[in-house]
Amino acid sequence: MPPWCTSSPRHCSRNPRLRGSRREGGRAVSRGTSLGPSAARPSLSFPAVPDAGDRLERYARLAVRVGVNVQPGQVLAVNCLLEHAPLASAIAREAYQAGAAYVDVLYTDQHVRRAHIAAAAEDRLGWSPPWLVQRLRELGASGGAICSITGNPEPDLFADLDGALVGAARMVKVA
Repeated sequence: MPPWCTSSPRHCSRNPRLRGSRREGGRAVSRGTSLGPSAARPSLSFPAVPDAGDRLERYARLAVRVGVNVQPGQVLAVNCLLEHAPLASAIAREAYQAGAAYVDVLYTDQHVRRAHIAAAAEDRLGWSPPWLVQRLRELGASGGAICSITGNPEPDLFADLDGALVGAARMVKVA
């Protein structure tokens, strides 16, 4: 292994940007080693992972500009869980920057859904509120777009409930 390489030889030979660096607290830190008495080598330092806030904004930009492709004057509906609020807010900001006329965010609380499944009459489990059905009809009629944020932060929340009831508790007209 060359004297200026502090990581494995495989990494040094394939990634010259990492030569002479070591990791400290998730960041690559330059050791500032030189290649000889007359050769001055500049230090190289870069973050290993982008700032979390920047990453959220970049993800929202990707969702709005590429995934949904929001156009100026278009209405955007965002459907998500309460836990997704930071991403939903970032998507709304980016959609407005892209020229969206309005961003309508619909938050769902899984704990409220769980209470509904556990206590509601079985014939009411698949009921779709007419205002939610109308929301989708209006969105379609106006040429709007929908962005649904998925990913369950509590995957075991419904584990102790009857699976048939959980399956029946789907708003069929909205799904």
